[in-house]
Formats: sequence, C-alpha cells, structure tokens
Amino acid sequence: MKKVLIVLLTGFMFFSVQGQEKAGKQKLTRTEKKELKRQQNEDAKKIVDAIIEARQFVLEANLIKGKHGQTFSVSSNINFIMVDSNKAVFQFGSAHTIGVNGVGGATVEGKITRLDVNKREKSGSYFIRINISATTGFYEIRLEISSTGMADAQVTALSNKKIGYSGRIVPLSESSVFQGMSY
Repeated sequence: MKKVLIVLLTGFMFFSVQGQEKAGKQKLTRTEKKELKRQQNEDAKKIVDAIIEARQFVLEANLIKGKHGQTFSVSSNINFIMVDSNKAVFQFGSAHTIGVNGVGGATVEGKITRLDVNKREKSGSYFIRINISATTGFYEIRLEISSTGMADAQVTALSNKKIGYSGRIVPLSESSVFQGMSY
C-alpha cells in the first residue's frame, strides 16, 4: 500500500510540475510574432550589410546547379564561395568521391581584380560582381543576396563553363567550410 501511495504522490508531483511549466510558457500573439520576425530580419540585414562592406563572407551552398539546369543537394561545408578582402575561393565537391582537391571536386583560389557591389535600397538586397584571376584562368562570379542572407551565385569561366550555387551568406569568422587543395 505504501508503494502505491508513493507512486501516486510522485505522479501527482510530476503532473503538477508539468502544468506549471506549460502555464509559464505563454503563446505569442500574432502581433508579437510579427514584431519578433521583423526584429530578426533587421538583425540579419545589419549582419549582411556589415560582412559585405568588410568583404569577408562565405556563401555556404546547399544546392549546386549544373549547366543543363539540374540541381544537386550538396554538403555546405565543402561547396562554397568565399570572399576574404582581396582574394576569393570557390569550391565544389562531393563527400563520396576523391577529386583533384581532396574533397571530390575542384578548388579555385585567386586574386580579386574587380568587385562591384550594388545595393537595392528599397529591398536591402545586393547584386555583386566579382572578377578573379587564378592560376587556372579568369572567372566571373555573380551574386544575388537577399537582405536576410539567402544567396544565389553563378561562376562563369572564360570558356563559358558555368556552375551555380544556392545557400546562405555567413560571416567568414563563423563559417564552417573545409577548403581543399587549390591548383
């Protein structure tokens, strides 16, 4: 009988604690949710503005687009475009194969010869054009970045070979990319 009483008391204590926790968590009203979302977007805009102005950002891609329009889900830590002051790196790879760069693809690192930044004031989005001179040739990167940090990019070689990237822009200091060997 004592065991049953102890189990019942423990159960009542558990349910009363659960009820208090749920009562402490209030649901946000629609207005509060809108305000929270607006504040998050404002914070994201400030970060995007700062990292583009500092020229230290990484597009961590989760989608790669091929030349015939096909898309592939990829690992963002080995598929990226990095801008660090006056140099740029773009890399694509696969975790399932070994490529020239050691991560199943290719890595191109070069010096930025031209960087044009156009900000659309109304939307807060950016269009950035970057020319790169690397040991393997010359490349152009065109970036479309939303005010909240979502981005699409297209890398074009002089031979008109193209590869597209889609993902999120992050500060260089917070990026988790792994750069393979460039050639």
